[in-house]
Amino acid sequence: MVDLPFYIWIRRPNRMSINIISTDREKSNFISSKRKNGEEIKFVLSNTIMRLYNFIPEHFTGHQAIIVFRNLVSGIWRIQLSGDYIVDGRYDIWLPTKEVLPEGTVFLEADPNIKLTIPSTARKVVTVAYYNNERNVGISESGRGFNSNGLINPDVITAGVNILTTKPLG
Repeated sequence: MVDLPFYIWIRRPNRMSINIISTDREKSNFISSKRKNGEEIKFVLSNTIMRLYNFIPEHFTGHQAIIVFRNLVSGIWRIQLSGDYIVDGRYDIWLPTKEVLPEGTVFLEADPNIKLTIPSTARKVVTVAYYNNERNVGISESGRGFNSNGLINPDVITAGVNILTTKPLG
């Protein structure tokens, strides 16, 4: 079991409810966007207790933010969203960076053209990516895509494979 936060950002004014389906196909049933923070969800078959935090509106952006984590067993977990109030239906789901993810943790149906990490999702920042300069192809790990402001990232792309550089203190 592992504590794994993931973040669902639902662009305002949209509002959505969430249903989480465990590895054993046990369902949380849809949890309304109107519910208070700190909902505890128990999955008996997988012996998992999950905590769901629903922020409406989230303090900095005004969007709806849902954060889910706690004692996840390995396997395929499914997320279903249902519209409570939909204008354009825009949402983004974020996992932590791969350096802190348990090995093998991925989105099964992730969009390979939208892979951004903080701070590239912020406004008024310059974002940088790299490519394989030996083969002149993109690198799948390098961030790219549309951020929540509708802007395309990165701003600058540079060569990034087998580059000679310096290190701190020589």
